Amino acid sequence: MTRTLTIGRRLLIDDKGATAIEYALLAALISGVLIGTVASLGGTVMTGLFQTASSQLASQIEAGPS
Repeated sequence: MTRTLTIGRRLLIDDKGATAIEYALLAALISGVLIGTVASLGGTVMTGLFQTASSQLASQIEAGPS
């Protein structure tokens, strides 16, 4: 019983792993926000980008060499 209490006290006092867990949680939160943003806006932004690039290329091709 005494050995169990000693191990328990050491685990409560030792906070080395707490920093790693905090960084992992922060990284997971940032990743979740980035994934959510890309998922919700990605299709709209990419479609608009490709349409703009396509129309500009088509107008340059129609204009011919200068």
